[in-house]
Amino acid sequence: MFAGNERLLTAESSVVFLRRHVAPRYSPNDGLIMHGDDDQVVPIAASALLSAKLVKNAILKVYPRFPHGMCPTQKDVINTDLLQFIQQEQSSTATA
Repeated sequence: MFAGNERLLTAESSVVFLRRHVAPRYSPNDGLIMHGDDDQVVPIAASALLSAKLVKNAILKVYPRFPHGMCPTQKDVINTDLLQFIQQEQSSTATA
């Protein structure tokens, strides 16, 4: 799933996509949490930092000066990091 105006899925369809296609490949204890530290809508302390503590083995990636709408506005950076995470997970699953 890639971010970008033309490919941005609604929250509901994103959850369905993740449950059907991504979640079966990964342990429920793995995850990538991405958050901009300049998010004025959802402060990082009240969301990503707490989520990283709750999700075992989570990777927290904080983006300096990225706003709340970082997926469409910073899609090249976000897509690169998402793809790298997915490829790392796939290679580690294949070797296990």
